[in-house]
Amino acid sequence: MSPARHPRASSAKVELLRDSADAVNEAPGLSESLNGAFGGPKKWVRLNRSISRRARAGYSLIEILVVLAIIALATAVIMPNGARLLDQAVAQSVFFELQRDLLELRREANRTQSAILLRSASEREADAPGRVLTMRPGWSYDFAPSLEIDEAGSCSPSEIILSGDTGVVLNLRVSGRDCRLIRYLPAAAGRR
Repeated sequence: MSPARHPRASSAKVELLRDSADAVNEAPGLSESLNGAFGGPKKWVRLNRSISRRARAGYSLIEILVVLAIIALATAVIMPNGARLLDQAVAQSVFFELQRDLLELRREANRTQSAILLRSASEREADAPGRVLTMRPGWSYDFAPSLEIDEAGSCSPSEIILSGDTGVVLNLRVSGRDCRLIRYLPAAAGRR
C-alpha cells in the first residue's frame, strides 16, 4: 500500500507527498525517469488529485466562524421578537382566563338568583366585601369600581387593569350587560 493511500497518513506526510508529486509533474527529466517505477505520468496526476481531495476534506476555520457569526446575528434579531411574542401570548391567555371566570360567575349568579360582588385583589375584605378572583402567579387585577353581577347575570360598568410582573399589561372596560371585556388605551395624562 502506498503511503498516500494509507488511512493514517499524517497531514505532514500528505503535504510532503503533494509537494513531491508537484515536483515530479513539473520536472520533465525526473518524470520520465520514474515512468516505469510508478506507472507513468497519469498515475502521478491521479495520486496528486487524491492527496489534494483528502487534504481538503472538511471545513476551514474561517468557514466555521462565518457560519457561527450568521447564526449569532440571526439569534440577536429573532430573540427580542420571540420574547415579546411570548409575553403577548401569556397576556392573551390571562385575558381569556379572566373572561372565562366572569362568564362562570354570571352563570352562578343567574343559577343561584343572588348578586355577586367582585373586588380588587389589593383591597382588604374589611374595606370592600366581595369575592376575589384567583389569577396565575405573577398577575394581578384591579377593578375601578368593584364589579357587581346581578341576579340576572348582568354586569355593572367597570374598568379592569391587568398587571403582570413587568407592570400594566392590559386596560379593560366591562361593556354592556353581558360582561363583555373590551381593551382600550387609557387617556394620557395632560392631553386634552
